[in-house]
Amino acid sequence: MAIYTDEGDSIVLKRGRLIEATTETFVINAKNKVVLNTQQVETSGKITAGQSIVSQAEIQDKPGSMSTMRMQYNTHNRQGDNGGVTSKPNQPM
Repeated sequence: MAIYTDEGDSIVLKRGRLIEATTETFVINAKNKVVLNTQQVETSGKITAGQSIVSQAEIQDKPGSMSTMRMQYNTHNRQGDNGGVTSKPNQPM
């Protein structure tokens, strides 16, 4: 089953319980929130947020997680100006 417009937009209900929407811009207007009950959300492009991104779980990218980055920063030391080793950061991330 499908719905098509004269501009090439479509909503197609496919076999295998798949719904495919094709358009230039897809807008959802929800007064309170949009809930996606799914295991995974994927995009082939960037995500732009107008406000903070809040996670109830780990945030990670290709090289690692944010908690790993914090641990590495909080425990690092480096060569000081006089050749000695500096102490750990006094303000943890």
